[in-house]
Amino acid sequence: MENLKIAYYTFNLYRYEDILPPPTNLPEGVTTFYVTDNEEFEYRAKEQGWDRVINFTNFSGEKDPFKMRVAVSYIKIFFGEIVPELLDYDLVFISDSNIKRLFDGWFDFYNDSLSNINSFTLAAVSGYNKLEEDNFEFELLQSSCQSRWAYNAETMKIRVRWYINKLKEVGVQDSVISAKYMVWNPKHADFEFIKELFYEESQIHLQGNLILGYMAGIHPDKVRNFYTENQQNGELTLHVGQNR
Repeated sequence: MENLKIAYYTFNLYRYEDILPPPTNLPEGVTTFYVTDNEEFEYRAKEQGWDRVINFTNFSGEKDPFKMRVAVSYIKIFFGEIVPELLDYDLVFISDSNIKRLFDGWFDFYNDSLSNINSFTLAAVSGYNKLEEDNFEFELLQSSCQSRWAYNAETMKIRVRWYINKLKEVGVQDSVISAKYMVWNPKHADFEFIKELFYEESQIHLQGNLILGYMAGIHPDKVRNFYTENQQNGELTLHVGQNR
């Protein structure tokens, strides 16, 4: 494990977040990557100490809320097309760009990912909901009530029903996984397959937590659900952008 190349990757499109430095408690030896879409943020991210800063402008100027969300999904999924260097890494941890300090359980997730690197293409964290709320219907209700997602509510409802039925067919209980903390294994044999599936679903509806829960239920040998109740001591900032 000592020779693994580890990256920490984040993104900030459409001026959605303020520019922060890398999380203060990031493990040593991790190379940090920051993707943005304008020269001002590129300069500021470099000033904040990110190792690699990429100004990716393919989606600049987009105004449609749903297409903006799809663009963010593209950034999270097709990181190798944006930053080819990342395909040389063994693990690429991805988090939102409003994180000042990683929560305690993230380090359990980090160590588990290193120890089980051959067991997944994609892994993500769960456990932030109470047990009675850890299901697709509750997540759907919460998402539908938020203005930045409400316009997509009907499509989400249709897709969630489809997810639940598909999971029942294979005897799996639906469970929500957070899209905020993920890790990719770009050298896994199923990397391309899971990338395409994730992006395909992201173009239907915009709730990544539901997509990850579905993928982990259908493909548990490829998408790893890391459960932790150790959610303490993380620090986030509020989103600057609204309704997207």
